[in-house]
Amino acid sequence: MPVPETMLLETLTPVAGMPRKGPISIFHENYEHGIGMQGGDSVSYSLPSGIDTFKAIAGVDDAASTGSQVQLVVEVDGKEVWRSGRLAPSGRQMAFVDVHSGHQLTLRAEGAKGVRVSWGGAKVTRNDAETRFARR
Repeated sequence: MPVPETMLLETLTPVAGMPRKGPISIFHENYEHGIGMQGGDSVSYSLPSGIDTFKAIAGVDDAASTGSQVQLVVEVDGKEVWRSGRLAPSGRQMAFVDVHSGHQLTLRAEGAKGVRVSWGGAKVTRNDAETRFARR
């Protein structure tokens, strides 16, 4: 079985959009790695060859204003493949998405402009042994 290879999303150069830099905290948990954005924003990346999965803890950043709700979306080659439920401050969900055969990954934040959202621990993996679970 091939050895999995993981790449942090923050190490890839976006082809569109600009992720927010700085600390990420979702539901009082700090993440050393990941990307952030604001409601209404999106960021796209070219996927390296052979990538199987995208994983992240998606949620409203603890720095967001109270009462703001967002939905976070993952698209592969322009097709929506994952959508969170409506997330209020401190809300989070695990995004575990099959991206095999994809060429471009886009992350979107649907909600009020200025609401900070984060994708904690955002990474893509090649030869992911758990890919079969993402394909359900």
